[in-house]
Amino acid sequence: MIRKKDVHQVVSIGLLVILGILSSNDSIAQENVSRKFTVIEKSNQAPLPGVTLMNKRTRHSVSSDSEGVANLLAQVGDSVQANLLGYKPALYIVTNTKEVTLPLQMDNEQLSEVVVTALGIKREKRGLTFASQQLSGDAVNDVRDNSGNIMSSLTGKVAGATITTASNGPGSAARVVLRGNKSITGNNNALVVVDGVPYDNSGGVQTSGTTPSYGRSDGAANINPDDIESINVLKGASAAALYGSRAANGAIIITTKKGAAGQYRIDYNGSFAIDQVNILSEFQNLYGRGNGGLKGVNVGESWGAKGDTNPGNVRSVFEDATTVNNTISTYGGTGKVNGYMSYSNNQIGGIVPGNKLKRNALNLRLNTELIEKLKTDVKLNYVNQKILNRPRLGDTGLPIETYIMPRDLSEAELHDYESINPANGEPIRKYWSGSSIYDNPLWSINRTSVNEKRDRITALGSVTYDLMESLSIMARYSYDKYIDVVDGSFYATTVSLGDVREGGKYYETHTQYQEQNFDFLINGNAEINSNIELTYNIGTSFLKRNYTTFQNMANGLSIPNQFSLMMATTPEFLAVSGYERQLNSVYGSAQLSFYNNIFLDLTARNDWSSTLQKPHSYFYP
Repeated sequence: MIRKKDVHQVVSIGLLVILGILSSNDSIAQENVSRKFTVIEKSNQAPLPGVTLMNKRTRHSVSSDSEGVANLLAQVGDSVQANLLGYKPALYIVTNTKEVTLPLQMDNEQLSEVVVTALGIKREKRGLTFASQQLSGDAVNDVRDNSGNIMSSLTGKVAGATITTASNGPGSAARVVLRGNKSITGNNNALVVVDGVPYDNSGGVQTSGTTPSYGRSDGAANINPDDIESINVLKGASAAALYGSRAANGAIIITTKKGAAGQYRIDYNGSFAIDQVNILSEFQNLYGRGNGGLKGVNVGESWGAKGDTNPGNVRSVFEDATTVNNTISTYGGTGKVNGYMSYSNNQIGGIVPGNKLKRNALNLRLNTELIEKLKTDVKLNYVNQKILNRPRLGDTGLPIETYIMPRDLSEAELHDYESINPANGEPIRKYWSGSSIYDNPLWSINRTSVNEKRDRITALGSVTYDLMESLSIMARYSYDKYIDVVDGSFYATTVSLGDVREGGKYYETHTQYQEQNFDFLINGNAEINSNIELTYNIGTSFLKRNYTTFQNMANGLSIPNQFSLMMATTPEFLAVSGYERQLNSVYGSAQLSFYNNIFLDLTARNDWSSTLQKPHSYFYP
């Protein structure tokens, strides 16, 4: 009698034997065999030395010798990858063949890396006769600077660039100087160019000296980093000569994303960050309020008796700032029509309570080639940006007001920055001394406010026609307009500004800027002989700019702290100021390439500016 348990044992032993036989046969069939690879160049069948061949299963790699030959252990089904700089990688699936000839194809794009230079012209990097540095869009996206300005995100990433960001919170203007200052009194900022067109980067009035000031944002703070494809930094006047005097300090060429033929896609990019106060000035924490080693009353200096101090009172003024970035983009297309669309929302907090940047950006772009050789590019961008409660700088600004606090000032006394007027219920400023110059920093934070709002729209349209393979013409029009409104409100009894009248102070500043560019450009190249090639660009441009600004002031309010121009006791109007300017230009550049190794560049531009006396002309060779 055979028991059930015995049957299971017999079956199990049989299966093990069968599996062992199969495994043995498989190992025999699949053992590593030395295989001979001969790597050649696809176009001329010449052997390629120095090619790296790697078995992707075993990770073992060898290099081909002077005859292009390499021996590599591999079994049937293994993937062998061949790599050589300047050639496209090749992948071979191993069969029973022990001798393999593997062709590699040259990668022309890798050998002649293309970068975007002035006017959106693409050139081979090896043919540049000036210094430039190319960055991908990831340079300002992967690790963001929470200043809200992409120029600040370039800090430490561009050789020879000095980038200084103003200290008045998110959205602050950034100064970018390439290879040092060129002028003692003039503007040393690099020109910002977006998709071949100069982008107004005016920063408005910035804080200088010790006068109390709130500073302003600049144009670069309106650029959405998620829309950036690449950044090319042109260093020096010769690099950006085609842009004329505006690019005397170099140029930052920004190329934005566009759609591409292929599957329709939707991408989401989000980030969250927290900023904290890191390093403060060193303070003495041994002596409290007073003078001469004696405790004092109604004084601000900390030269009094030894005693209890509050080392954290300065840090307690500031707060942790959160930043949230959200972007959704969609793109795709066919060989005839490609589209790109994105929406971004940025909420960037400042370390000063109440200080925050809110930005919404919408970008639409459409590229077509519905008619052979005729390409169009249309882009529309809208930005709405608000900056709330900008910190005041200067000798009575927030940093100074914070740093001069007595070392024994408690948090309770710090937060006791106002009392209530029993007559009208309005706040009255309180301070720990009799100073008529400084305010409690929490009074400045909560009872004074300067806010900035900007609506900006930019549009671009271009048409390019290929007359022949080596000659094309392009017509391009761009439009840029922004409207700024800055409002300031200051409670009655504020002393740190020095001029707040009874009832309080309120003002509104309105600014409008508009710029239009029209370009016509011819691009071509000609092969003079097998060793000499000529590349040339000839163009003309017409630029028109309009700028207006005015301010309404209510310094003195009939109803205390009711911040409206209608409440002004003595209304003031600062007359409209501004300008209208026009700049017409012709320009050209040519490059001679000898043996694709020696390059000679010639560039010339002539401008006719409405700001100059007749004949309004000046020339750049």
